[in-house]
Amino acid sequence: RDVILRRLHRRSEACQRVLALSAVLGREFRRDLLASLGKLASDEIADGLDEARASGFVQEHPTRVGHYRFTHGLMQETLYSDWSADERTSWHRRAAELLEALPASSPDTSPAELAHHFFQAAPGGDVHKAIDYAVRAGERAASAAAYEEAVTHYDSVAFDTRPHEGPTAHESRDILRRWQRVEHSRQPSRR
Repeated sequence: RDVILRRLHRRSEACQRVLALSAVLGREFRRDLLASLGKLASDEIADGLDEARASGFVQEHPTRVGHYRFTHGLMQETLYSDWSADERTSWHRRAAELLEALPASSPDTSPAELAHHFFQAAPGGDVHKAIDYAVRAGERAASAAAYEEAVTHYDSVAFDTRPHEGPTAHESRDILRRWQRVEHSRQPSRR
């Protein structure tokens, strides 16, 4: 952690800002979302990402134009942990709102990513949106026969909402029904 922070502090201010905001978006992130999140000028984004790439912090995604990823999860985690809890909540809320504004038909509109950001923003936001997107992510996964992933999304409702207001009784019953359906679908593959 200290080594990463020392390396970061040798970078330009633009690079540090770009990396810090990228860390909120996750191990993989999109350039356009990063620009909108931080309200950064295109030259600041370009310079910051170029320097971050040259210094080994990030790399371009090999198949998705405009997408980047941290070269190591520890780099992203270290940068992310430098934000205070209030700052993280605020940045996640803004990221969720930006993602939610994308057209639903966009391939970059991921219910799982929306659920993640809304869950992280729950102390200062709408936990029921997080629940809704987690259920959508679970349904998407289940329809693709990705049952383990579906269960993970349904479980997130139970585990990620405890410190907050949590699901309503109706939401809980609905999620339990969906979870049971996925578990039933998984049964033949366990034999």
